[in-house]
Amino acid sequence: ETENALVLQFTGWDRLLVLRTSITIPYSQITAASVRPEVVQHWYPQGAKVGANIPGIVKKGTWYYWNGTSEFFFVCNTERTIRIDVTPNSDVSIGKFTIEVPEGDTPEQWVERIRGRIVNRAPTVQRHEG
Repeated sequence: ETENALVLQFTGWDRLLVLRTSITIPYSQITAASVRPEVVQHWYPQGAKVGANIPGIVKKGTWYYWNGTSEFFFVCNTERTIRIDVTPNSDVSIGKFTIEVPEGDTPEQWVERIRGRIVNRAPTVQRHEG
């Protein structure tokens, strides 16, 4: 994490699953953040994916949907997830990021931290119970 961006870093097997070493999401592009998004509970397979999807166990990688949107997932434990909505541009082409927060933090802490870092906008923070 930097002052201006959220940085997600991947190591080991996770690098192979997501085909990235890191993702940087500028806070200025974040439009909303939510705790335990309902979309993760469904594990739906629509669209093309680059990554792994074993329903109920792991969902990691980028999903490209037929409507032209894309979403990044990094989830094993759905109770520890947050969803970050962004305005895609040339730096960040993915519109939604659904990630599991690291042990030691709660999803609520992450959403509040993101909310506090968003520049010049009032973010939408939602809570979804699954």
